[in-house]
Amino acid sequence: MTMPDELIIAIRARAPGETVVLTVREAGGDREVEVVLGEQASAAP
Repeated sequence: MTMPDELIIAIRARAPGETVVLTVREAGGDREVEVVLGEQASAAP
């Protein structure tokens, strides 16, 4: 997955609290990062 829109779609298919592994591409090579999804707080009126 390389496009920002693809990332958004993939994240929305998951539930808060799930752990996902992202591959980050850097000049020194790729690395994997585990991320625990949170829940977006509601905006105050």
